[in-house]
Amino acid sequence: MVDINASNKDEAEALKEWWRENGRSVIAGILLGVFGIVGWQQWGNYTKNRAEAASAQFQLLADAINKKDAAGAEQRAESLMVEFSATPYAPLAGLMIAKMKVANGDLAGAQPNLQYAIDNAKDSAIAAIARARLMRVLLAAGDVAAAKALQPSPVPAGFLADFAELRGDIAVVEGRQTDARDAYSEAIANLAETDGNRVIVEMKRDDLAASK
Repeated sequence: MVDINASNKDEAEALKEWWRENGRSVIAGILLGVFGIVGWQQWGNYTKNRAEAASAQFQLLADAINKKDAAGAEQRAESLMVEFSATPYAPLAGLMIAKMKVANGDLAGAQPNLQYAIDNAKDSAIAAIARARLMRVLLAAGDVAAAKALQPSPVPAGFLADFAELRGDIAVVEGRQTDARDAYSEAIANLAETDGNRVIVEMKRDDLAASK
């Protein structure tokens, strides 16, 4: 007959021995798991709070621009680009403050903000918008070489018309009318019939044809 009590005693002794050898690692694993969960929750709360703070700062930036408060807008934009650089609001702040500066005739002041947006945007569309705007600003400032150097290769999807038009603008400044017409034609081919910019690009191309 099997002695159940004896068997239980053996199992108890075996468990005690196993616990002596492995107990510390088990407790450590449990504690790490608990602290890991707590740490993850704290990190989640931290990132949520940062995102909310960045959103609030971005709204203040928009308000300052709407009120034409240039000093206040620059302060808000700088805060976003320095203190909240890891958030999507930072490159958007660069775009917004650059647009304000261009409207105020400060082409030189707009350039570093647009470059910031290019360098820090995690969204490829935001980076492409910033690149196209910086090229236009450089052309307006007369720095054709710098604008030309910014031409992307390959061109980001969805921006074929924008960069084709810019190639045409650069070719016009450089006196390459045939290249300009070709670039404008490419831009038109990538613009919808209802796109308001299509008429502008068509006028640019037609003006070249008339000046032959």
